[in-house]
Amino acid sequence: MAQYKIILALVLTLVGCGGGSAQKTYVGMYGDSVSWGSCAVCPAYRLEIPPVRQLNELAKSYEVIDYSLPGATVLYTLNGGHGLPFDNFKEQIAKSPEKITLLRFGGADALLNEGEVDFRLGLEQLIVLAKAEEKVVILTGIVWTTLPDVRLDNYNAIIREIADTQKVPFIDLRSVTYSPSDSIDGLHPNQEYSYRISALISETLNNLVKYHGISN
Repeated sequence: MAQYKIILALVLTLVGCGGGSAQKTYVGMYGDSVSWGSCAVCPAYRLEIPPVRQLNELAKSYEVIDYSLPGATVLYTLNGGHGLPFDNFKEQIAKSPEKITLLRFGGADALLNEGEVDFRLGLEQLIVLAKAEEKVVILTGIVWTTLPDVRLDNYNAIIREIADTQKVPFIDLRSVTYSPSDSIDGLHPNQEYSYRISALISETLNNLVKYHGISN
């Protein structure tokens, strides 16, 4: 009987029952309507399975907290890294339990801001604020759209350049398979495309936690 109890205790420990569950690493996701899962033609609409849920379903060792806000790319780049939005970001990131900060800015609404200079300054300021709180920062590029505007290509290049300069990981979302039918309105991913994007992001997050020992 004593031997049975010892074996049972060992099994419970190995499977995590009674021995505590594995600690997950929190990821704070900050982005615009693409990471929120909505679209321009119907702002009240949201994907049935939004990106935050997709990412958490794919998670092995992390949990995403969604701080996305439709229109946030414009909000954070209009003033080139200054003003109330950045004060709010600083306050939010300071109290968030996240260890990893996932920045998903630069969607089509970036075209509505004051220009590439403000976009660059705004994104760099977000990274500075996150690093000040000792967060591990990840940047994602811009998703494919049917909008024929070379400025989106420029923004994507800027994000990649900033990631290189700041020495933070860059996830190239344009490496994900895409066709024009993958967009709800030509700008925002439909359910299937969004899930493929999340799969790529999830792979990066899982590898980052597993191989680099990042944990809360």
